[in-house]
Amino acid sequence: MMYFYFPVAQDYVTEQKYECHFTNGIEKVRYLLRDFYNKEEIVYFDSDVGIYVAKSEIGRQDADYYNSDPDLLRERRSRAYGYCVENYKALQSISVTEKRVVPSGKISVMASVDDLYQYKHTIICNVFGFYPSGIEVKWFRNEQEQTTQVGYSGPHSDGDWTFQFWVSLETDIERGDVFTCEVHHASLKDPLQVRWKPDASDSAKSKMVTGIVGFVLGGIFIAVGLVLYLKSRKAALRVPTNEHFIPQ
Repeated sequence: MMYFYFPVAQDYVTEQKYECHFTNGIEKVRYLLRDFYNKEEIVYFDSDVGIYVAKSEIGRQDADYYNSDPDLLRERRSRAYGYCVENYKALQSISVTEKRVVPSGKISVMASVDDLYQYKHTIICNVFGFYPSGIEVKWFRNEQEQTTQVGYSGPHSDGDWTFQFWVSLETDIERGDVFTCEVHHASLKDPLQVRWKPDASDSAKSKMVTGIVGFVLGGIFIAVGLVLYLKSRKAALRVPTNEHFIPQ
């Protein structure tokens, strides 16, 4: 990605961004050229569309002007497999494009165990520690893909060359449900599947309650045993031994 800034007048700045998006190496390449005016995107060229597209009224005249020039459009369309692929191969020569880091996943639920089966809840699948940034995450409920009430975050850099990404699912929860977060990434030979069962949360809660009760009872028994031990020790100290007993 490249950035260019062009000062126009005081407090007014134009900006141009070049972006190359790759899927499966260079199997599919998308080139974007985006123009901004005062941080607002006004027009962009997308190689998948093949023309300039206005993003605001300011950019509409620019889009019409650029699209009226067939030579310009031809040159822009060629950049996907010209400019982008050439840069990809240059980066590949220093192994940057070959770097792969396998993602990890974790599921969390925004609900307490007590009201798990009441109302709708949001389940979040957090995928982290992966590289490159391109990733696809799907939600399944009982092996059925969920496509509604699904929210995504864009990949966010962790500052160490790896990225994180989350996808949420708003749904009701019933006993026996199995929720699966399925991750597709270039570093994975097979999709990564992270599963969550609400019943397992109930079991964990029961184990926690049992553990707390056991801990409390254990503490009571220890306290009672300590009291009895101290009482018996005091009684033993009051009984004289034969060594110090002098008959009258």
